[in-house]
Amino acid sequence: MPDIQAQFAAAGRAFKSVLVDRDKLIDAVLTAVVAREHLLVVGPPGSAKSWAIDLTCRWLGGQTFSVLCNPYLTPDELFGPLKVSRLVNDDVRERNTTNRLPEADFVFADEVFRGSSSSLNCLLKAMNERQLDCGDGVMRAIPLRTLFGAANAWPDAESGVQLSALFDRFAVRRSVDYVRGAAAWRKVVFAPTPDRPPPLPPSPGLKGLDQATAASRTLAWAAEAEDCFEQVWRELRLAGVRPGDRRCVKTRLVVQAFAWLQGADRVRPEHLKVARHTLWDDPAEGPKLARSVIDPLVDPAGFKAGELERQADELLATYQQFAGSKGDREKKALAAAAALREVREQALQAGSPAALAVAARAAEHLKEIHRGVLA
Repeated sequence: MPDIQAQFAAAGRAFKSVLVDRDKLIDAVLTAVVAREHLLVVGPPGSAKSWAIDLTCRWLGGQTFSVLCNPYLTPDELFGPLKVSRLVNDDVRERNTTNRLPEADFVFADEVFRGSSSSLNCLLKAMNERQLDCGDGVMRAIPLRTLFGAANAWPDAESGVQLSALFDRFAVRRSVDYVRGAAAWRKVVFAPTPDRPPPLPPSPGLKGLDQATAASRTLAWAAEAEDCFEQVWRELRLAGVRPGDRRCVKTRLVVQAFAWLQGADRVRPEHLKVARHTLWDDPAEGPKLARSVIDPLVDPAGFKAGELERQADELLATYQQFAGSKGDREKKALAAAAALREVREQALQAGSPAALAVAARAAEHLKEIHRGVLA
């Protein structure tokens, strides 16, 4: 099992070296496949949502089925057309599932919320029970391990009601955005364009993935981690976020997978930080509330670093979006630079690895503002 853990760690490092500023997304993808849960990624077009998923699926092997959802999507496009010969000769409704969802180990559903109601309804049982009726009335197990959904935006209030059942099937929900900061932007824009996919590290294959899933689900919880999970649940309810029992169970599996990927011998309170991507249902307020409740409880140092990182990014974004005169821009730059230096100093004083990374990020933002003033 240590060899399999090492292979997952190597894969994470390799993927992060290819995808700029996507460390957290890659962690979410690997956590989802080990937990054997479904992942929803929401972000603007061209933000590497599908690339991170494709790398992971190609690395693990098996069969992947991809579909671009649209309002006219039919169940036949997902599950295969009916076999005409069987229908005509034997009066049996049986689907030709070759290269379709029923035979896939992984599924990538792009623009998942735009699918027709008939096709999305058919997905629900497949996602929840890993079973399908392929046309003959008999429910059969399918090899589906993880379904990855991608969308450019969260469901709005009107469509959210109609999509609530599908939305609930995604145990992990993660948002991404375009890269921020000049250093990351330069890496993306000026990196050599490869003429072939990047080489993949050695893979444990699907058998190794199944062993990883089994190992993560037997990972013990430290007593303080159990107490912390209960405290998170209580505090979320007080804040108006009421995750259901099923979502709490799925969160336990996700947390265990995350801890296993970190090489931990048991689940500890700091591993519960991944629960901020699972323990909510309302995309308008849930993520922010979950983060504000969970992070201070499970990872105070990381929470402090995260707050400083958000301050640094907001300062840079505010300066970049300012459209005043040259003189006003220079005043804005001086104010933003002073605030960024304060953020950098606080991060250096905090001293945690995450905080030191924020200090380096703030330094890059300062350089970018300086270049903007000189220009």
